[in-house]
Amino acid sequence: MKKIVVLLLLTLFSGSINASNSLQPPIFLENVEFFSLALRLTGADDYQARGFNEHLQLADDFFREFRNHPSISGLKKLRDEHRLYFGDAMRMALSLKIENQRVLPDSLVFGRFFGDKLNLQVLLDVVALMDPFYRDSRFSEFFVSQQPYYYFAHHTFGDLLDAFDLDWYTSFFGPPAEENALMEFYPVLSFLILGNYGLGYTDAGGVRHNFAVISCYSQTEDGMPDFNPGHIETVVHEFNHSFCNPMMDLIYPQISGQVAPAFKYVEHKLRRQAYGSPLSMMYEILVRSAEVRYAMAQQASPENLAERISREEQRGFFWIADLVDLFDQYEANRELYPNLESFMPCIEEYHFSTAFAQRLQQAETQYQAYRQALLEQEQASAPLRPKVIYVSLPENEELVCPSTSQILLRFDRMMRTNSFGFNPANIEGAGYPEVKKIWWNEESKTELILEVELQPNTHYAFQLFLPAFQSLEGYAVRQQCLIDFKTGNSIKK
Repeated sequence: MKKIVVLLLLTLFSGSINASNSLQPPIFLENVEFFSLALRLTGADDYQARGFNEHLQLADDFFREFRNHPSISGLKKLRDEHRLYFGDAMRMALSLKIENQRVLPDSLVFGRFFGDKLNLQVLLDVVALMDPFYRDSRFSEFFVSQQPYYYFAHHTFGDLLDAFDLDWYTSFFGPPAEENALMEFYPVLSFLILGNYGLGYTDAGGVRHNFAVISCYSQTEDGMPDFNPGHIETVVHEFNHSFCNPMMDLIYPQISGQVAPAFKYVEHKLRRQAYGSPLSMMYEILVRSAEVRYAMAQQASPENLAERISREEQRGFFWIADLVDLFDQYEANRELYPNLESFMPCIEEYHFSTAFAQRLQQAETQYQAYRQALLEQEQASAPLRPKVIYVSLPENEELVCPSTSQILLRFDRMMRTNSFGFNPANIEGAGYPEVKKIWWNEESKTELILEVELQPNTHYAFQLFLPAFQSLEGYAVRQQCLIDFKTGNSIKK
């Protein structure tokens, strides 16, 4: 069985391309699992997988001693410096090659993925960190040990893919502009990512490589990876991204001003789904409109289609019904619009239309009602919210004795004593004190004590992480408390 799985895992980029559009079998890629594991060790929120706990526990146990490895510290800094988050982190993973116990750069794939967005030196810097870490951490040993899980998932997911309609993609999105260009579809499975990713690139030969990177959400009662028919909708969604994102990039500069108000009105909904910009909103609404068209092609019932559209509207994509209907024009005139790229000017034009303006007006009305309800809720809860009433170091006090070893904060009511948190204050020249220990007074439940070690002639400033401080009734602090002080140069007698 191990020989079968090794073949399965290593043949993706072997260079053999079928002479037709094709859906490849589901695969696990060692470069994806390795880089995702490294990101997990950095503490990256977007790569803290949950679901297949049997595997995750094994990974955490195997790699626990490497959390402070220099390569992990370096990767964390590099990731933050170049914003290698979410999909860009996955593009970086796919730009790595693992051969003969070495991590190597795939500069061609990197260039196709990132273009001018990232300098090649970033890839080389990542490789310089990951190459020694791969051997130090003995990742290949762990990877081989998990092959029974990979083999099981490969077959389980492969059975589900029988329901995937590959022909719809070539029909709906149409042929690429390059004559006789081919398209390859790769369902990539991962146990170590939190979300799912859809991305792609076109190689020098004109072949379009589309990736749907799919995470495992749960496990079976006997501890095996659990995939279900619902994952097919995820595959459709992620493959749509590979086509839709580049198309939206073509028109976004022209419509960015038109859609900015839309983002403002639904930002509170979209950020909960990790969509933090107007461009990501536009990627998603085009992808989700295409999802509905896919369901229509699969003969979904009118009730099912209405439910899908309503669900997307509730998620913040309030004009999705118009885009779904607009595709009627596209599909009825394929001689005029042979592929999605040729139809994008019509989607651009819609965002300057009266119909979109009316949708925006409705969304603004709903947004104002939401803001008013939020304000009323905040006003009603204000008397119930705790606040700091005493700090043993008053704000802005000069020349605190550097031998001071404790800072006490007192709240105006009893607090939940299972959490606390602080952030550095954004004050030039001010640092964060060395904190040895923090604890609640469990008797009063109103006092939090910080054991600190202060340096002479130093400016310190920090503040509460508000959500971490809650009353016994569950109301969080809203009023910020700034602890801002300077120490003197000697111990007071």
